[in-house]
Amino acid sequence: MTRSASAEPGVAAKAGRPASVRWRATTQSSGRYDAAARLQNALGSVTDPAVRGWIGEQRAAYLHHGDAHIAQQPLSRALDDNPFVLKPIGGVTPAQLRPTAAQAEACAAYLKDTYADATAQLLGVQVLLQKLVWKDKDRADEAEQAWESLGRHLGFIGTRPEKLYDTGPDNLWILGPARSAVIELKPGCVTDTISKHDLDQLGGSVRWAAQTLPDVTQRIPVIVHPSREPHSQAITVEGTRVVTPAKWTELTAAVRFWAEALTRGQHRWQDPRPWPNSSRSTS
Repeated sequence: MTRSASAEPGVAAKAGRPASVRWRATTQSSGRYDAAARLQNALGSVTDPAVRGWIGEQRAAYLHHGDAHIAQQPLSRALDDNPFVLKPIGGVTPAQLRPTAAQAEACAAYLKDTYADATAQLLGVQVLLQKLVWKDKDRADEAEQAWESLGRHLGFIGTRPEKLYDTGPDNLWILGPARSAVIELKPGCVTDTISKHDLDQLGGSVRWAAQTLPDVTQRIPVIVHPSREPHSQAITVEGTRVVTPAKWTELTAAVRFWAEALTRGQHRWQDPRPWPNSSRSTS
């Protein structure tokens, strides 16, 4: 079998390659390490975690050609910044999520870090709420991303375990020290009932959450689905909450009211303190 000229220098020499081929292999290897070093230098000036993770992934790719084992460490660090880069060979251990110290403070901090001003915040929320589209399976990933972002807007810790670890629920919100919402999103379904498969998936996700986060003892099963009726063969999950289109309309109306209220008054949108003379109950 003929080996590629891009093989490592030692491999080329053992195969009896001419000196010109060994020189070319050495040059290519050196070039990869130079590229990895330049990317490492660039990381110091990047503040956006998503971009920093992507650059770290590219650096790991260059290092992989020389030593796949060495490349795993920078890839793991890249994953800490950007959860959607390539996963290390050894897999990823689900993070032990902790609730925010105070929901209002977490909400204000997130909005301040995400938006330049109150108007941008209002527009951002409106765009976010439009990303969940009913009975359109092609937009499932967009809906899952929007639901995670909604949780962060409201001051919760939100994550997408199934996307990150290939197991667990579509979304997981940590609501308090011992309380979470285990969420499966099925807005793209067109059936009149919730299928056995979808409810089995919700039950499996609740069990995954119990094993992964044992300290979070209250797990609220939530399914986003056009119907609230289970199929005759489906086994329901105790305590399940169903977000139907009607309930989604109620939720989006409340979130829009909240987002609009944040625009009234200077810097209110980034102030965690209670608002005096509120005209609408939050209960």
